[in-house]
Amino acid sequence: MKRNLIVAVLGAMLAIGFLPAKSYADDVSFDVFYNSLSPYGEWVNANIGYAWRPYNVRYGWRPYLDGRWIWTDYGWYWSSYEPFGWATYHYGRWSYDDYYGWIWLPDNTWGPAWVDWRYNDDFIGWAPLPPAAIYTADVGIRFSTGWVAPVHYWNFVPARNFCAVRVVQYVQPPERVERFYGSTRENFAIHAEGGRVVNFGLDVNFVERRTNSRVNRITIVNSDRNDGEHFVREGGSERISVYHPQITGTPRNFGQQRGNNPTNNHGSQPNVRQEEQSRPTQHIQPMGRPYVAPDYRSTQQIQQNRQGKIQRGPQRVPQGPPRTINHPPVQKKQSGGHGNDRWD
Repeated sequence: MKRNLIVAVLGAMLAIGFLPAKSYADDVSFDVFYNSLSPYGEWVNANIGYAWRPYNVRYGWRPYLDGRWIWTDYGWYWSSYEPFGWATYHYGRWSYDDYYGWIWLPDNTWGPAWVDWRYNDDFIGWAPLPPAAIYTADVGIRFSTGWVAPVHYWNFVPARNFCAVRVVQYVQPPERVERFYGSTRENFAIHAEGGRVVNFGLDVNFVERRTNSRVNRITIVNSDRNDGEHFVREGGSERISVYHPQITGTPRNFGQQRGNNPTNNHGSQPNVRQEEQSRPTQHIQPMGRPYVAPDYRSTQQIQQNRQGKIQRGPQRVPQGPPRTINHPPVQKKQSGGHGNDRWD
């Protein structure tokens, strides 16, 4: 009798909110990646491990291309317009594979943006970090091997356009980047601060001077649902609600996936593709139809094309990996740091 009474009281307390219910944003396993990303791409067995690649991206597409930069209490945060961006730009690392193209390797640490920075007075650029970039709270980022990001990894825009809502419209083609890359300098500043990952690779005062505008700071708050970002303005302050659960466990490798195929939330197996025994040297574009990448041209360019006034393709669309060039080598330290470049 007494036991039934206790159970009833506890149930009533939970119902009216005296006891905290488990939030969807609490600890979740790596399955959240495997299940959520399957509609937008496929999981493949690549050289770096069990990785994901997006469907139907246009030739010349790169990570951190379709979105915008926001200044937050975590530093520079990449707000993606792609449905998979909540995962692939805030967890894990990107790598370019000659066969698969761009592939993403999951990890369990959330960050505002896993990118390296280069800049000068006229241009600002960012590039995705590779799997060799390992994060630890005591060191920050360290590289397991020597690493210099190839030119085709970089997204460069004129400094005045860095905070544009459609920054992709200002990304420079690799052929032009080759001409000014050597005049840019690197600043790498991903580290732990107050128990969280921050990215202060660009001084906000520098950005304000180059854009000739005030850059407002937005507060990031955690969302318990994976339903996209939500901006809220209250008085003179803004905040953005972001889904970033704590990921537990270990990622799958291809052998585990092939030998024991777990099902996703819909009762079907995740979309998996085995690596061919002999891989061709040329790049094969991803196939599939669930996600179609946006047209990176401006509205005016699209309309002019439809009217037949433009016979050639848009000039601002990145044109894929360029040829290898001999630019001045940039040697990364094997241990992490907070960045010590001086800003003008």
